[in-house]
Amino acid sequence: MRDLTRAPSARLAAEAAGVGDGEIDVAELHTCFTHHEAILRNELGLADDVQVNPSGGPLAANPMMAAGMIRIGEVANRIFDGSVNRGVAHATGGHLMQHNLVAVLDAAQPSAGQSSTSDQPEGGR
Repeated sequence: MRDLTRAPSARLAAEAAGVGDGEIDVAELHTCFTHHEAILRNELGLADDVQVNPSGGPLAANPMMAAGMIRIGEVANRIFDGSVNRGVAHATGGHLMQHNLVAVLDAAQPSAGQSSTSDQPEGGR
């Protein structure tokens, strides 16, 4: 019998995506039901201080066939506006969260000695 308080495929997806490889500032989770958040927080290994679904998540807007992709866009927008450095986006399908996509989005940092913007083309004068 399956333990319905666990989502093993979400845990495996989080491990493969590298969720535990650094601090997470925000997580947008495809949580169509309130209890899914508790399950996913546990399976993804999110700390208690991680802000989850600041957009309201799918409980605020759940467009058919796009709710999971919107989670990725919400995290990307927060990285672009500089409010977070690293986030997790989660999308799922199946009534028992058996299909999971986990993406870690990280703010790009220029490498040492490299400017993030330049007036000169590479190899410029």
